[in-house]
Amino acid sequence: MRLNPGKEANTTGKIVTYDHMHKSASDKGTSYAFSSVQQLIEDFFNEVNRILKEVSK
Repeated sequence: MRLNPGKEANTTGKIVTYDHMHKSASDKGTSYAFSSVQQLIEDFFNEVNRILKEVSK
């Protein structure tokens, strides 16, 4: 979860449980929902490992 700080940063000031991910360098990003910080970090490193395997082929 992260707290959007409010109007100073052009945000809502609400706690959100989503972030975004990019599927390519030109992708502007798609929403990604998560239930915990641990899940977010695990998913991130799983995606990094997937990409590294793909690139090393």
